[in-house]
Amino acid sequence: MFNRENLTMGQQLTVIMLAILALTTLVVGTLTYTMSKDQLMTSTRNRLNRETDVIKEIAANLNFVYISDYDYFYSQLERTIDDQKNTLEQDGLTSYFYYLDNEAETIQPFSTSQNDLIDVTTADISEIQSAKDGTFELTINGAHYLIAKRYLSEIGANYLLLVPESSYLATILTMRSMTVFMSLAGMIVGAILVILFVRNVTGPLRKLREGMERIHTGDFRPLKLNKIHTLEINSLTDSYNFMVKELETIISQLKVSIHDLKASGHHLGRASENMVDQSNKLTETITAVEESAVATHQHTEHSQTIVSAVTISLNMSKQHLTETLNHTAIMNDASLTGKQKLDALIQKLADFKTELISMQKELHDVLNQVNHTYNLTNTIQAISDQTKLLALNASIEASRAGKEGKGFMVVAREISKLAEEAKAITLNMFESMEVTKKMTSSAVTTSDSLVDNHLSHVKTMQETTEAFDSLLEKITQSTSAIHVIEDDFDTLFQHSGNLLNVFEELELIAENNKKHTSVLKNLTAEHEEATQVIYQEGGDILAYATSLQTLIEGFHA
Repeated sequence: MFNRENLTMGQQLTVIMLAILALTTLVVGTLTYTMSKDQLMTSTRNRLNRETDVIKEIAANLNFVYISDYDYFYSQLERTIDDQKNTLEQDGLTSYFYYLDNEAETIQPFSTSQNDLIDVTTADISEIQSAKDGTFELTINGAHYLIAKRYLSEIGANYLLLVPESSYLATILTMRSMTVFMSLAGMIVGAILVILFVRNVTGPLRKLREGMERIHTGDFRPLKLNKIHTLEINSLTDSYNFMVKELETIISQLKVSIHDLKASGHHLGRASENMVDQSNKLTETITAVEESAVATHQHTEHSQTIVSAVTISLNMSKQHLTETLNHTAIMNDASLTGKQKLDALIQKLADFKTELISMQKELHDVLNQVNHTYNLTNTIQAISDQTKLLALNASIEASRAGKEGKGFMVVAREISKLAEEAKAITLNMFESMEVTKKMTSSAVTTSDSLVDNHLSHVKTMQETTEAFDSLLEKITQSTSAIHVIEDDFDTLFQHSGNLLNVFEELELIAENNKKHTSVLKNLTAEHEEATQVIYQEGGDILAYATSLQTLIEGFHA
């Protein structure tokens, strides 16, 4: 069975063009033959009609002239018919002349056709009789005739002019033979030209196909045509050469890209490994920050305990001051009772001396506690500085981490901000403790002075009662000083309350730091997972580059 897919393009083009050529030749030859035959048939029919009309007119004229001599009339008619036959033969037409007697139903030849008798059957005669005057075709004994019929009343019969088809179609038949011969010759020449044309077209295409097959082996040589071809073929060849050149360039660039892709894959793998190491270091740093936050929380609780103890001591000192005021009032009352109670007053002053010494000792203890609190504040400031330093290190590590470290960068900034706030609070504590320290030192100095003055007063009272007035004055001064000390204690109570608030805020900061470090740990874990994904993608890129290199190993540029 015919399968077009088994044919080459040249063979398909040859078959198609030969088929078109054969069909065109057949159609043109057939149309030419048919039109020529129809035209000749029409011309011959018209000619025979004219010939029969001429015979009819001549017969009428001869009958009019020789109406009394039928034989002479008939001989003249025979001569006219003989002349008509000669004329037709000169024009290349073979003719036979008969007359049909309708009554006898026989066909008789004129004298000019006595030697050309045609065997006519009864059926043929009946068909001729049934035909009207004019021309018609009839097949007699297998031969085709064109018959012109005209009734001649002068002879009482139908005049018949028979022309065989081989006679009036001789030119057409000759032309048909020549047309067939020329068509065959034209088809042969056309087939040769078609084959040459197809070869001229498919030859470069075959070379293009061979060139495309060479490309699969890495051969990028340009295609050169030895002959001059059409503009389309030359354009196709130029396009092929341009494509080969561009393909060679693309493959060369592709090899360079594969090399760069491999280098990028290796670099991405190393970078991801470094990021994993940095993530581990960042985790260690966050752990250190968390431990520092826990230590800050513990130190804050210890500081709160110390401040509470200082507050309790201050309460006791205030109570002592209250008792001192009471004693001073008693002393003042006792002085007013007179000198008779001076001995009792001296005794009471001696007791007061013991209390003053105890108060002096407590004030010294308060001063020591204030100094200790001051030192603890230094420790808190150092912790704040360390927290700020850790936040700075965390920011640097987040910057190195790039896009994945943006979230960690925000947390590190918040930690740095909290460290700054803690430092500011610590500075405020320094200022408050400095004031408290000065006040406590002043109170200690005043207490020492009060003890010294009291001892002096006791000595003076023991030496002489004349200094009693001076003693009262001193007592009054001492009372005023005690009131000042009481006010200082109130201020100290207020500062201790502020210090407790500061420690509570510091404890809250430590708690926030602890929470932030937990968030940082989660972010670091996510960052490490993302780094693992990047490492995997780097491996995938390297695998893709290797696969792509395998695909183009057959090409060589």
